[in-house]
Amino acid sequence: MRYWKTKLKDGPTVGIVVASYLNDDSRRQDALTCFLSSIVAQTYPNWSVKIVHDGPVDSALPANHITLDPRIDFICTPNRAKQHGHPHRREQALAPFTYKGSPSTVQQPEYIVFTNDDNYYMPVFLEWMLAEAVGTKSDFMYCDMVHSHRLWQPFLTTPKKGRIDLGCFMASRDLIAKVPWTDFSFSGDGVYIEALVASAKRARKLDATLFVHN
Repeated sequence: MRYWKTKLKDGPTVGIVVASYLNDDSRRQDALTCFLSSIVAQTYPNWSVKIVHDGPVDSALPANHITLDPRIDFICTPNRAKQHGHPHRREQALAPFTYKGSPSTVQQPEYIVFTNDDNYYMPVFLEWMLAEAVGTKSDFMYCDMVHSHRLWQPFLTTPKKGRIDLGCFMASRDLIAKVPWTDFSFSGDGVYIEALVASAKRARKLDATLFVHN
């Protein structure tokens, strides 16, 4: 497998949509901070994060050097959906991402990553996945993972229900736009991944463990 440096200043933008459930467990606030730390530490800098909280949040997102990064945005939906497969993820991936720098700008990322607020990534996740996607002209990339904090063992993924987590893949925005999210059951993530692969021009696996599922 080839790994090479991307052009960090002029490469494609990656939009990361994070489903958040801070009201469910007080520990998720710490987990979200851990996740954001793993993104801020990425070797590839051209990314934007959109944290989408399922319904109004009970407590404010803590203001610190991580959450104040202008590439990170926090959104609360008006109502709580309480569904697996968080129905707001895909619609927010297709909506503009706001870079809150000076001046503020709006971006339409070329690649999308979906995940939850209690996962995290190796520092080279974005760089290696994006470099392989661009280099091989793939519109769907996925990697292996560790699963989970309690079991802590390698998990070799395949893009099928029960064999991959939502946070393991990166897809082009065009592919995300083409494939609707139709299943909000516990199996919904796997159903969506299978539909993406079926519609992808080229799906490719990067044989590296770059993602940690809680």
